[in-house]
Amino acid sequence: MRNLEIFPLVFGAAGMIGIWIRQFPSWRQVNAPYVLLPWFTIITLISAIDLFQDFIVIQEQFDYLVNYLDEVVEMLVAISGFLYIWLNHKKLVGQGKINQR
Repeated sequence: MRNLEIFPLVFGAAGMIGIWIRQFPSWRQVNAPYVLLPWFTIITLISAIDLFQDFIVIQEQFDYLVNYLDEVVEMLVAISGFLYIWLNHKKLVGQGKINQR
């Protein structure tokens, strides 16, 4: 098992928690937008399957597919992280919470 397989799983789960905390007013400034829910869900599911596959090999072809999807998950992590920052920056600048010079 590589340690890199745990990071996307934690990232996806943390993103879904970030969407869930939207219901608490004190976290509204840093919560994750709903539009990222499919991204975080896909990241979490594929990473969970990949982690499970490390302990129990289901089938060789399936293992190849999951290993191929690792690269896709890494790209989804990068893009969703960027989108989270960009969308929250837009929200905070629009509310005047961040001064732009």
